[in-house]
Amino acid sequence: MPGARYGECRPFRHFPLFSVAAIVVILFVAGLGLRHLLWDIIVSEAEHDAIHVSRAARDCEIRKYIERHPGENDRVLDIPPSELPLVDDEMQVFAELFDIIKIKIYNVERRIIYSTDPKLIGRSDPHNTFLQTALSGTPVSKYQPSSQVWDFADEAPVKVEIVETYVPIYGRDGRIIGSFEVYKNISEDLAVMHVILVRSWSVLAVTVLGVFTALMFVIHRSVQTIKVTTRNLAATNEQLQQEVEDRRSLEKELLSVIERERQRIGQELHDSIGQQLAGITFIAEALRGKLRHKSLTGEMPFAERISACVSQVAQQTRNLSKGLHPIDLDKNGLSPALEELAANTEQLFDVSCTLESEGTVVTKDPSVQIHLYRIAQEAITNAIKHGKARNVRIRLLARNPEGLRDSELSVENDGLAFPEKKAHGRGMGLRIMRYRAETINGSLDIRKGGHGGTLVTCTFPSEEGP
Repeated sequence: MPGARYGECRPFRHFPLFSVAAIVVILFVAGLGLRHLLWDIIVSEAEHDAIHVSRAARDCEIRKYIERHPGENDRVLDIPPSELPLVDDEMQVFAELFDIIKIKIYNVERRIIYSTDPKLIGRSDPHNTFLQTALSGTPVSKYQPSSQVWDFADEAPVKVEIVETYVPIYGRDGRIIGSFEVYKNISEDLAVMHVILVRSWSVLAVTVLGVFTALMFVIHRSVQTIKVTTRNLAATNEQLQQEVEDRRSLEKELLSVIERERQRIGQELHDSIGQQLAGITFIAEALRGKLRHKSLTGEMPFAERISACVSQVAQQTRNLSKGLHPIDLDKNGLSPALEELAANTEQLFDVSCTLESEGTVVTKDPSVQIHLYRIAQEAITNAIKHGKARNVRIRLLARNPEGLRDSELSVENDGLAFPEKKAHGRGMGLRIMRYRAETINGSLDIRKGGHGGTLVTCTFPSEEGP
């Protein structure tokens, strides 16, 4: 059965491989996201710290120089060559303390008046947008990779990751007289970030793999349980199917026994009791002739009554025999048998019962005709007994020559509508009718008729004729 190979189906066989691929992708994306997040945090904090360090250097070192020379730097910041060694000593100490690898001081004319790289002193940088921003009063701090850190073509290259920072320098009167630029080394911060990234990613990988392993174990156990349960259900289902088949076979055999017993009783009524009643009728007629011959007119009515009663009983016996064993069914087929059933119904119950037949139902199994006859017989009995019907129509529609539809046997009456709940109930008559339909691989439908009353339809396959 399909369910028995659930754990061996193709999608589940590749599930571990798909899961590992998915975990690799998840860990890769998570690592990229975590690196991007840590990178933004480290760089943002480094840029913020670089601005504070630059301001501190400006306020501690440049402010001292301005205060040592009052009145000289109110408009344009300038450091005489004689002061450069002292300023350089102070800046070198400051740079060493805060991991700064280069310092530049610009005046408002964008000319470098001091740099830790002496060859840059006196140079102008008119196209530096960061410098322009700082001279307008706004500090600027920006991460720069080592491959892009230079202001001039011949400037000494920087081989570390830095944050390039510009802060404005104010004079004693509060006006901007220059800009202070520092290159702060953040390589160690980025190295720490990579260590944190590796550790975090390792913890994430271990956690995900642990969860995946646990889930795979649970899924494996669940699949094994499902497989065992499926096998048990398959075995139980097979056993139930066998029991159903045995029960259907038993029921079919029971119906066959009932049908044979009906035929035997009908044949017995026809051949034995019917013949005896015919003999009694003959004797009664002979008795009546003798009484007439002897002119015993007083006893004549009794003889005539005996003859009439025996004739009536004989006729009822013949009708009962035909109901129990429709002997013409084996000789002439289903349609003539149904026609005779309609005629007997009209005679016995004083109702209108007609047959409409289209085509001939062809079958090699005579039991199919017997089942159809009994279905029609039961439907007529229910229509008269329970539906109080006055008109019953039997319709037999055989399969067309091309075999495009199944054959149909329908019984429609003008009596009471059949209750919806009862149509799906478990009455013995309905159960037998449905079982007879199933026995011939057909189906039974009971519903309200188009003009009131009840419509019973049996749809069944029939073999094609010559």
